[in-house]
Amino acid sequence: MTGRPGPTKATRTLITGRPGPKETRTKVQNTPLWRRFALAVRTHYDQLRAYVLGTVSKPSPLIALSPFLTTKLLGNFEYTRALTLQAYHFFNQDYPSADKEFNAEMLARAVDFGYVRWPRIIQGLIRDKDVLDVGCDNGFRSLGYVIVGARTYTAFDPQMKLDLQDPRNPRTGKREIFGWTPRQVMAQFSRVKLARNSLASADAQTFDVAILHNTAGRLLNLDEVFLAVATQLRPDGRLVLKQDIDSWRRGGRTPKANDGARPGGRTPKENDGARPTDIRLDSVEGPFPHRFDEIRLDDLRAIVDRYYDVEVWVETPCSKRAARANLTEALVARVPHLTRRDLEIDNVFCVAKRIREIPSNKRDIVLVHDPRLIFHDNKPAALQAYFLFNQSYPLADKEFNADVIGHAVDFGYLQWPRRIREYVQGKDVLDVGCGSGIHSIGYAVVGVRSYTGMDPVVKLDSDRAKNLRTREWESFGWTPRQIMAQFSRIELFPGTSEEFCSGRTFDVAILHNVTEHLIDIEAVFRSTAARLRGDGCIIFNHHNFYCWNGHHLQPKTIDQIKPGDPEQKQYMDWAHIRFEPPEGHFFHRGLNKIKLDDLKSLVQRDYNIDVWEEIPSDEWNGGKRLTEEIVLGFPELTHRDLAIHNVFCLARKKSAPS
Repeated sequence: MTGRPGPTKATRTLITGRPGPKETRTKVQNTPLWRRFALAVRTHYDQLRAYVLGTVSKPSPLIALSPFLTTKLLGNFEYTRALTLQAYHFFNQDYPSADKEFNAEMLARAVDFGYVRWPRIIQGLIRDKDVLDVGCDNGFRSLGYVIVGARTYTAFDPQMKLDLQDPRNPRTGKREIFGWTPRQVMAQFSRVKLARNSLASADAQTFDVAILHNTAGRLLNLDEVFLAVATQLRPDGRLVLKQDIDSWRRGGRTPKANDGARPGGRTPKENDGARPTDIRLDSVEGPFPHRFDEIRLDDLRAIVDRYYDVEVWVETPCSKRAARANLTEALVARVPHLTRRDLEIDNVFCVAKRIREIPSNKRDIVLVHDPRLIFHDNKPAALQAYFLFNQSYPLADKEFNADVIGHAVDFGYLQWPRRIREYVQGKDVLDVGCGSGIHSIGYAVVGVRSYTGMDPVVKLDSDRAKNLRTREWESFGWTPRQIMAQFSRIELFPGTSEEFCSGRTFDVAILHNVTEHLIDIEAVFRSTAARLRGDGCIIFNHHNFYCWNGHHLQPKTIDQIKPGDPEQKQYMDWAHIRFEPPEGHFFHRGLNKIKLDDLKSLVQRDYNIDVWEEIPSDEWNGGKRLTEEIVLGFPELTHRDLAIHNVFCLARKKSAPS
């Protein structure tokens, strides 16, 4: 054993979570003594396991000598790169192409992103099995199934992007570069099959296990999916279901503005202890039986019982005692469509065997997602969302145009209106700096009462618009004037807010990626406040000039970096802050270089801030290129000034003094 290399420093850091940055070390120093002791014990145990099994990518001899001891030593291997690589060799001993397909870096990256945890939990159910994953999200979790020895892995999701490079890291909640795309994962591992289309009954393969991991809560046709999945299973096949239930403390329901949450996202962790009265528990109206992550437990169990014999059904309650204690009878009475159990249970785990009476003829598995979740990226869902959000608009049927809405989806102009839908639906909206005017279609989809957009660059008779997906200027197919003719509630004005002389007032004012370009930003805030009604609000997204790509020039993302390019060198890695632009340069006429604190102070002159969310630069936007040396090079700026990529703000107009 003396000749075997021990864990490297990098491995120990991964095992222990040993902090590097100064602020992280401070957190550990403030950790209670008993927890620091427990962490130290766990650290040495993990290091011992890695040492015994070996930290290199070759299989440890212990795997062949003592499989039982190897299993014990592996334990919760999903947190440790070295142990995960040994787990791959251990669980894939009988797979003929295991060595040929082995890719240590790709598997280790799956550990970093947390994609191994769920497959490790259910490894006893899927090892040496043909696995079907229904609603697999981005497909990277396939690596976890490969590690634990699934014989084949077939997965599909209508929202999957096979060339996705920067999935959301479940551990950090941020988009990060993975290093490989789902398509490259398939090329590396022949047993992995990923697809966007629904699984057709014509496919001859059947499966031993079907997985629905947090998929059930997103589907509108749950009954049909469970039946179709049963027809794809072999006679002794099993369904494995894991579903998070939207208990009131989870925040899957839309938070109120003063909760400080990002619109369209989950409530931050600090809201877990919020008062129950701060969370909306309104019942669902319309043609949908449930909302995102809001499926009733009894309904879910009834559907499962229809097609399967349940072998395991475990309901895990919310772990926060305080949250359950705050669940009063008065609060339960507010949601008659849910039971106390629905509100208290955090998640459900189920293993069920297919009922033999299920017809043997296979059915296509078609996933119908709630359009409220995916309409910004999905044309059919966008058309459904239009009618869903415009039920109270009298001209909705007359003004509907599927082609115009579909093109807006293709160009990416429904993403921002979707994010702020809860604040603009049914409202009169003023959009200051509306660009080419195509966002107006997105606002029509989300059900605004009226939309007025203004921008000096609006060309009423030109159909040229920037495709937000490709970042290229293309022909949209409809001019702003034609869009106004199609949607009577849309008005586009080629000019500035100061030139807009209408006496109309509005409920909401929007400045989307505009504030960083306003030379006289104080005047714009003041004039916008004058056009808001008494309870009106302003919503803006501000791109911080002092972040990595705050220059708005190339490179805007790290994949656009051209080593040695003299033009990029002037701006890259925060050099744009010291750049002295020549007369007439874009920096003089297009960017105001306002700092975050100054921006916040300006807003507070005329508004009361409800939400001020500072979003750091992710890896794709240069966040990991910020070093201590760079921070020290700008003594007039703080680490926060350089690290924050954008700010989302929602503020309400101050009441006039009496």
